[in-house]
Amino acid sequence: CIADDSAASTRVVGEQLRAEHRFFIAELGAYQRGEIRELCRLVHPTIGVVTAIGPEHLERFGIHEHFDAIVCREDVKQTKPDPALYRVALERLGARPEQGIALEDSSNGIRAAKAAGMFCVAVPNAMTADLDLSAADLKIDSLDGVPLAQLVARATGSSTI
Repeated sequence: CIADDSAASTRVVGEQLRAEHRFFIAELGAYQRGEIRELCRLVHPTIGVVTAIGPEHLERFGIHEHFDAIVCREDVKQTKPDPALYRVALERLGARPEQGIALEDSSNGIRAAKAAGMFCVAVPNAMTADLDLSAADLKIDSLDGVPLAQLVARATGSSTI
C-alpha cells in the first residue's frame, strides 16, 4: 500500500489497508506535527519512506522508529528524477518494482518512479497542480474517494478508475 501527503490518505489507508498488504510505502510531504505518527498508528505492515529532501525532514517529526526503510538524498548519488531513491527503498524492503505503487506529486518524482519500474499515480498538491504530470500512469485529484483497492487493481491491469 502507498499513501501520499493528503489528509484523505490517512482515512483511505485506515479504512482499506488489509493484512494481505505486504508493503506500505509513503511519499509524505507532512507539514504538521502528528501527521506521520497518525498514519503510522493506522498501519502495521512494512513501511518505507522516500524523500529527496534530507533526513531532517523526518527528524523534525521524531518518528524514525516507525519505518522499516528510509531513503534520503544522502543515501544515493543522484536524487529525483534519477530512480535511485526508489530502487534503494525497494531493495531495503525486499520488494520488486511491480509490487509497489508510487504516489507522486511532482514531475521529477514521477520520472524517478517510472524509471525504477513502478506504477505511478500522480496526486498533485496545491504547489504542483499546474505542472505537467502526464508521465504518470494515472492522475487523480485526491485519494479521497478513490479506494486503495481500485488503485491496486488499476496498477495490476485488472480494473480502471
